[in-house]
Amino acid sequence: MLKTVPYKERSTIVTLFTKEEGKKTCILFGSTLQKKQLASPLCHAEAVLKPGRGMDTISDGSILSLQLHLRSSLHHLEAAGKIATLLYKSQLENKPAPSLFMLTIRILEKLPEYDTDSMHACFLTKFLIHEGAFSYSHPDNRFTTEEWKTLIDIARAKQFSELPKKVPAQTIKKLSGWASTLYE
Repeated sequence: MLKTVPYKERSTIVTLFTKEEGKKTCILFGSTLQKKQLASPLCHAEAVLKPGRGMDTISDGSILSLQLHLRSSLHHLEAAGKIATLLYKSQLENKPAPSLFMLTIRILEKLPEYDTDSMHACFLTKFLIHEGAFSYSHPDNRFTTEEWKTLIDIARAKQFSELPKKVPAQTIKKLSGWASTLYE
């Protein structure tokens, strides 16, 4: 669940990030507890979509994770929120991105277990790779040689335990700026 907007008295317009269809905007009617939980930000769920006139309707769903582990720290929530915002702004409606979907799920699952900044840098680096923008000669690459070396290490990491123990805030800020150029 990337974004939710209340609609009328008992409905919600939700923007999902799905494995099969990428970003997708749907409507969720009703205000039962389960439907409110389905519409909670960052919720990971399986949803049954019913085609509608303007947008699909979520007719049913089962919650896989409410991502409650992210609520243990404001730093975790901020990083997860930045990831969701980047996906919301950068991904095209109905453009499948299964590898980016799986990376997102995995990062959100493991975020509290590792250094949050390293995990956020990992997502941003792999996002840039996914989007085809990760290149030393890219015009938005503003990294020093040492920072670039760290990013290469992150890009090559096959497991979260291989990530650097700490990524400087300035490097993450540059990565975020670079990623944001893809959708501005």
